[in-house]
Amino acid sequence: MTDAPDHPPDPDPDAQKVTELGGALPPLDVDTTTAEQIARRARASVGKPPPRRRLLVPILVAAVAAAYAVWMILKALEVLG
Repeated sequence: MTDAPDHPPDPDPDAQKVTELGGALPPLDVDTTTAEQIARRARASVGKPPPRRRLLVPILVAAVAAAYAVWMILKALEVLG
C-alpha cells in the first residue's frame, strides 16, 4: 500500500498567478546569448545566501555610529560636569 494520493496535488495558486503575470510582460529586447547568460547567472544564485562581504558596510556604519554616540555622550558629560 502506498501513501500516494489518488489525485494529483492542486497546483500552487501563486505559481499560476506568476505565470499569468509573466505572460503579460513584454518580451526581452536582448539577444539570445545575453538572455542565456542572465538566466545561467540567476539560476546559479538561487538558494545561495548573500556574500559575507555584503555585511561589512552595515557593520562599519554601526561601529562608526556607536563610536560617535560614545564621543557625543562623553562631550555632553564634560560640558555638564
